[in-house]
Amino acid sequence: MQRVGVFLDYENVHRTGHGLYASAENVYETVVNPLKIAERLVAKRKFPSELSYVGVFRGRPVPAFQARAASANDIQADAWRTDARVVIHRRDLKYDMGSDGKWSGAREKGIDVALAVNLVETYCANCTTQQ
Repeated sequence: MQRVGVFLDYENVHRTGHGLYASAENVYETVVNPLKIAERLVAKRKFPSELSYVGVFRGRPVPAFQARAASANDIQADAWRTDARVVIHRRDLKYDMGSDGKWSGAREKGIDVALAVNLVETYCANCTTQQ
């Protein structure tokens, strides 16, 4: 049986899923369950496989700017962590400030790099333990 790890850029998965399947106008009215997605991917493999790791990489709203969104993000992360296979990697969102000193938008920074680094570290750690 092959052990499988799934690495998800949450925002990309979320927006793609919303675009394909959701009827709600607001993208944040839909939520993706990373564990269910990973389990489904592993179940579709040709070879007998066991899901051993789900890495979720996601931006986190800063409470000072988006208190409600930060709270929802925290609640989701806590719910996903109830399964020991799920590891959440979050980075605070970066906020663009307008000339009036108020924030005008939020962006994820460093999520793709964090995912790539974790993928390589996880792969290399498993290679050395199997030699």
